[in-house]
Amino acid sequence: MKSSILTLLFVVGLLSCSRKGQPEIAPRPVARFTVDGTQYNILNRESANENCNSIFFSFNMYRKSAEFAVKDFPYSVEFHLSKNGQLLYAKLDGDAGEFRTSTFAPMRSANISNFVYNTTDNELSLDLDVTLLNTRTLQPITLKAVVDRLSISQTDCGNSSSDTFSASLERVGRQTSFFQQRLNSEETNNLYQPPYPTPTYYRHTLISTDGYEIRLENSVGLKPLKKGVYDISSEAATPLKVSFNEFLGETAPASLDSYLPRDWRAYRVSGTLEIIDQYGSSTGNKVSGKLTFTAFDTEGKPVFRLTNGNFVTYNPLR
Repeated sequence: MKSSILTLLFVVGLLSCSRKGQPEIAPRPVARFTVDGTQYNILNRESANENCNSIFFSFNMYRKSAEFAVKDFPYSVEFHLSKNGQLLYAKLDGDAGEFRTSTFAPMRSANISNFVYNTTDNELSLDLDVTLLNTRTLQPITLKAVVDRLSISQTDCGNSSSDTFSASLERVGRQTSFFQQRLNSEETNNLYQPPYPTPTYYRHTLISTDGYEIRLENSVGLKPLKKGVYDISSEAATPLKVSFNEFLGETAPASLDSYLPRDWRAYRVSGTLEIIDQYGSSTGNKVSGKLTFTAFDTEGKPVFRLTNGNFVTYNPLR
């Protein structure tokens, strides 16, 4: 009996030593942030979800109350991305204030690489290097992020639909870029022509993440337009006006919350807009089409070419 007890104690001792000898496995960080040269490892996300046509994630470790301060990562960060890897918005908040990307050209100060959005496993990976500006002092701060298989919560969008625009934009003589954005629609009143409640023209606007704007404007909206091809050249006598502008303003977010015409360069365009399909019912309307044009500078030289400009709007106005 005594021998059995000694044997049992010996075995337990071996197991205990074996466990103590095993190396501890450190938890895998889901993200690494480097803020002005200081690196932080993040083990848990705060929020990360797919929002139908985009991806949002944040790490809200920062608290302005000393009672809740987290010294390991003294910031709150937010990121909003398109599903094809374009930065739509980034913000960092800390003791030095709020820093964020410019309103009209967030990708001009950002570089994204190794972007992988795995919709099967609902995981996101990417490397991001972006310069943010303080919204009060305009001082820059450098933020680098390495995200490794971050779990993304799915959003049930149901049958909801949103306006979309996708195109290939080429600056003549340079490589082609691709952008995909939401097409925003609005009714605009001409304040110099009463009565004010009656819209005098309708506008559909696209602003890409690297500072290019396309506007579709006319006095009746897109819904009344018949299927077919329309000449949208600047000098054409057509009810539909298409304008193309390039953002030239400073990338200071404090001055870019408002659209300032002086910050943009307008180009003369020559091309076509095709209304491909129209659908109307008691529950809503839909118009799809294709836009193609060349943009010229003031000397008549071609500067940009836009091809495969496919759009769908579920709010064609009127």
